[in-house]
Amino acid sequence: MDDSLQSIIARINDAFYKLESFMNGSLREYRYFDFNLEFTKLFSEIKKYENHTAGNLDLIDSYWVLMQNLSIDFDKGPIKNEDVWDNVDFEKVVNDLHHLHWDRIEEFGQFHPGYEPPKSLSILDIIREYPENKKRTKSPPKKTSYVWQNEPEKELPELYSLMIDKYKLIASETLIKDFTAVFTAQPIESMNPIRWHQDNASELLYFIVRLEETDNVGHNPKRADYQRMTACFVKPDGKPFTVNFKQIKQTINITLSQEKQKAIDELVSTF
Repeated sequence: MDDSLQSIIARINDAFYKLESFMNGSLREYRYFDFNLEFTKLFSEIKKYENHTAGNLDLIDSYWVLMQNLSIDFDKGPIKNEDVWDNVDFEKVVNDLHHLHWDRIEEFGQFHPGYEPPKSLSILDIIREYPENKKRTKSPPKKTSYVWQNEPEKELPELYSLMIDKYKLIASETLIKDFTAVFTAQPIESMNPIRWHQDNASELLYFIVRLEETDNVGHNPKRADYQRMTACFVKPDGKPFTVNFKQIKQTINITLSQEKQKAIDELVSTF
């Protein structure tokens, strides 16, 4: 596991995003994440001279406020998804966050005493304000990922959950922030591509074509964009697809099994 500062922050942000998405009902399944372990690693990294920056100190305080807000939601509610308490992993994370928020408050305070972050915020607010993320958005991108046309904040977590848990089309270790980046017009040169579950270019192409045909993602109907697709999705081993997609598209309804076509049609029809 990569325990560099940015990787730790990415895992924590991804975990908070999944937690919030599960609470508001846009994520169907929830799995345990060890916040205590990751924050221990985060504290250790931020103590290093090169990481002891104003942006990172603000981030620590913002995490604490976020956990304070979540603790209030846990205790008083209401939580939109009424089924959260049926999930054992969710209950365990609630206990962990209570512990982090109250029992380790001195560890949070050691970095930035006296700082007063906003009293109410979500993980998306934290991600947007983090200096490293602001750097990435300064220059206009030459090429961007897809744009989800409907309600991305609600529908993308659901699509993510379905593609991993039910249809198993993408790698199970895919981070939700990387998945969301594929459908929110992010610069492709700074993205982590999603690993498709098989070395099956026809299946990937059919998935993208169906998203375009149903107007779930924006596209140019007169010109297929295979460069975008291969930048956003790669083979299970992380290597790029190098096949002739234009040629594959001409016979895709014959070469791709009816079973796989039906599964993707069913997935896409959800949105």
